[in-house]
Formats: sequence, C-alpha cells, structure tokens
Amino acid sequence: MPGPKLLTMAAKESKKSEKFKMTFPAKIVGEPIMTKLSHDFGVSYNMIRGRITDKGAWLDVELLGAPKNIEHALTFLKDRGVTVAPLEN
Repeated sequence: MPGPKLLTMAAKESKKSEKFKMTFPAKIVGEPIMTKLSHDFGVSYNMIRGRITDKGAWLDVELLGAPKNIEHALTFLKDRGVTVAPLEN
C-alpha cells in the first residue's frame, strides 16, 4: 500500500477518469472495498450500474483521481481477488 507521501505527490498530478467493469468473488462481498479506494488511495468512485448477490457481484464503476492513485487502487482490487477490465463505452 502506498504511503502518505506517495498519495500527496500523486494528488498534485492532474486527475483523470477511467471506467471499469469489476467482478467481485463471493468471499469479499460485503467488505467495504470501494470505501477503501477513497480513504486509502484518494480515488473517488461513481457506481454506474451493477448487481450484488451472495454468490458474487459485478459493478461498472468510474474511478476519478490521479493516475498513480488509480493504478495503486487497481492493484489493491486485483490483490483482493477482484477481476478488473476496462469498460467499453
């Protein structure tokens, strides 16, 4: 996980917006994964659409933030078992 200095340096970069399809395994449904993106990585999110069940979840999400922060957030998601793919417009 990046330290505060990295997030501070990255916050000075220009912000960008990227859209992704995220598929969550059942074992982490209910965890505050998206909240961690905001609190730990300085990345805002906009949930476009999705479906959540006890067997798993998928979300179409727009991430907003400094490119390095988004990169670190995506690494965190993948490490937690979330499948992430660019969302086709």
